[in-house]
Amino acid sequence: MGTNLANIDRPSAAVTTPQMPEQLLPLVDLDHAPKEGGQVATIWFRPPTCPAFAKALLPAAIDAHKRAMIPAEPPFIVAHLTRLAAHYPQNRTEQQWQFVLEDMIEDLSDVPPDILLDCIRQHRRRSVFYPKVCEVLEIAEPMIGTRRFYIDRMQRLLTLPTPEEKAEASLREAERQKAEYTEQLKARADLRIFERWRGQIGQRLHFGRWQEFLAKAV
Repeated sequence: MGTNLANIDRPSAAVTTPQMPEQLLPLVDLDHAPKEGGQVATIWFRPPTCPAFAKALLPAAIDAHKRAMIPAEPPFIVAHLTRLAAHYPQNRTEQQWQFVLEDMIEDLSDVPPDILLDCIRQHRRRSVFYPKVCEVLEIAEPMIGTRRFYIDRMQRLLTLPTPEEKAEASLREAERQKAEYTEQLKARADLRIFERWRGQIGQRLHFGRWQEFLAKAV
């Protein structure tokens, strides 16, 4: 064999998969979420707050995962599917291969490059046949769904207050309610004073009219 293995080009070397910061895993990934009572978490519940250190990490993590959702370009898809075909020699004509690749480009148009490479790698290691599009998508769709789910969770976490912000908001609300209650008490006290004053004035007016009546009758 005349090939120099040291000089083999790895076309996938420039493709990277976004990494979730370890500090965010307990907040985002069910597999890393704290377990309660020894039970494995199956549903992600939005926490009431998000720590300040996590909120500082979220924008960059969201941006990295969103950029990783950009689909692979057609030349990238063709290059790696052609490379995969070398593992599965088949008696197809050049035109037939062109039809196959054109259809696969269309059907894989939503798959990000790193996920496409992962699908090809998994299929290459467990199948003796060149993949059909449905086989590639069967591997790709759960990974795409997970990535979208992570983006959605991180965006929700970013809208949450920090524990300090929540405590401050609770204090402001308590002070507001206290001030409102104080105003209500004052208003009730003022009303009682007014009612008492009105009653006294009424009695005086009634007594004055009675004296005027007696004076006229004499």
